[in-house]
Amino acid sequence: MRLIYLDQWAWIQLARAYHRIESSKILRALLEFVQTAKESGTARFPLSLAHYYETNTHRDHDSRLRLSEVMIKFSELDTIPSLDSVIRHEVERALKRRFPDHIIQNPFSLIGKGVQHASGYSKEMKIGRKERMSSNEHRALKAFANQWFQISSLVGPDALGSGLPRITEFPGGRNFTALLSELPNDVKNIPEFGLDAYFTGRCINDIRPIIEDVLMSSGLDWKDFEALNPSDKIQFVSELPSRRVERHLMRQFTKNANLPKRDSDLNDWAYLGIAVSYCDVVLAEKQFTDLVNRKGLVKKAVVISSLAELPRV
Repeated sequence: MRLIYLDQWAWIQLARAYHRIESSKILRALLEFVQTAKESGTARFPLSLAHYYETNTHRDHDSRLRLSEVMIKFSELDTIPSLDSVIRHEVERALKRRFPDHIIQNPFSLIGKGVQHASGYSKEMKIGRKERMSSNEHRALKAFANQWFQISSLVGPDALGSGLPRITEFPGGRNFTALLSELPNDVKNIPEFGLDAYFTGRCINDIRPIIEDVLMSSGLDWKDFEALNPSDKIQFVSELPSRRVERHLMRQFTKNANLPKRDSDLNDWAYLGIAVSYCDVVLAEKQFTDLVNRKGLVKKAVVISSLAELPRV
């Protein structure tokens, strides 16, 4: 079974086809493909936390409901993990190779259910049992409350919609557009052979709190990691699939200072970066697709930007 990740704009187009708002040949083919793949069990269409945020903060109530209906129907609320969950899994695996007698790898599941898995907050809702309420009634109430919570997290009533996180800044408080704009100037005096080490350092700095936490929980500390030689640190980041994407994208923005930049692109780097690393097919916007398909990035997914191409992949 293939994992197919649809970026938000693709879900919007799918919803337009499903609700017959638009019925072009391309959209009809897209809807037929998704329906057939889902019904036959040949594909799953997981959501990420980015989908929750972008859907439940959409201003038009009716279109939000239509979009949510389609997302729930075809994803069945399958979700990929939070960014921190993925990075921690990758770090544990890579550190285990270097400190085999110390690092303990925790269980990891790529696909889970609902906003808890997508956000990394896995605690269940606590529903009290009232006096004279039977066990069956209590179970039914818990099931109803959980279903309401899952749907509301996507549909987005005001009470929940304003609370879901969106990544807007890099560590240190700098906004993403500024960071990307600074990259060409930051590396102008670095020779080509030194760029891998430079971008590796930035990737490691971004995830240092997670690395430190994994080390500390295993009886090690940051000094043990710092003792690794520079080439091993480059290899370390190369063993983190989602960070390979980050390093590759930084290089692309360094090469072309005129690439369009938005703070919201950081969510693409985060969640599309996970999808590119772990899913089989990713349907993304044109610029992101072009950048990750450039030479130099080892990735799992086939990444496309054309709705018409998806049924043929």
